[in-house]
Amino acid sequence: MKGLDVITRLKIRSRQVGDCMIWHGKTTGKTNGYGSIWYKGKDVRIGRLICHLYHGADLNDSSWVAAHKPECTSSLCWIPEHLYPTSPHQNVQDQIAAGTFKDGRANLNGGENYNKEKADKNRRNN
Repeated sequence: MKGLDVITRLKIRSRQVGDCMIWHGKTTGKTNGYGSIWYKGKDVRIGRLICHLYHGADLNDSSWVAAHKPECTSSLCWIPEHLYPTSPHQNVQDQIAAGTFKDGRANLNGGENYNKEKADKNRRNN
């Protein structure tokens, strides 16, 4: 795939699932990680790359994270409309408000702040 632009490389290794484009390539971590791809000489998380390319976020600025809107159900989705750059603190606050925050401490189903009913309702309404 050498010589192809990064969006073409993303599309080659992704599949459309509903409104999401799901990455099927390399991921960070062992399970439920984030997609990553080689870009300009380094390995970059795909969400950060999309926020850089489509929302103008600086890839070299570590003060922001790529966040998924509540209607997006996969950390491997890279649709630009499903992602936005935000601070880590605001990302957690947005997840708590949407009922999608999972910290893993309280239970195996996602942590004390996870609310499946609220999360499902937010996904249907957005």
